[in-house]
Amino acid sequence: GICARFGWGAAADRIRSGSLILCVVFGISAVLLLVFPLLTSEWPRPALYAFVILLGIGLAGWTGVFVSEVLRLAPPGEAARAIAGSYAFTFAGALIGLGCFLLTSRWLDSYSATLWMLAAMAAIGFALSLTALALVRAQ
Repeated sequence: GICARFGWGAAADRIRSGSLILCVVFGISAVLLLVFPLLTSEWPRPALYAFVILLGIGLAGWTGVFVSEVLRLAPPGEAARAIAGSYAFTFAGALIGLGCFLLTSRWLDSYSATLWMLAAMAAIGFALSLTALALVRAQ
């Protein structure tokens, strides 16, 4: 995922659209998270490794492009405030995400149902990113 940050950043620079790259990354992540609950021990190891690598490329590779988009969209002189505000939400998810996952798993009494909920949230996030892209392009 860390190496993917360079690739996603280069792609955003090349096509001059960080918002589009974020939509692509979120779309890839959403699709892979929809497949995640279907993983079984019967999958060949190379397929599992490839899946996890691709998932890491999506789930851990987006942050650099995200930061550049926040800074690009920030009003003049408000870059620090914009990045601090966006990171408050970003890291709040990282801080409470695991606990929410565990509580949901216990509440549903099903690990796979919890993974399906996570996949649904990713799909909703992807839809929201497409909406944001449309709004950015309308400006």
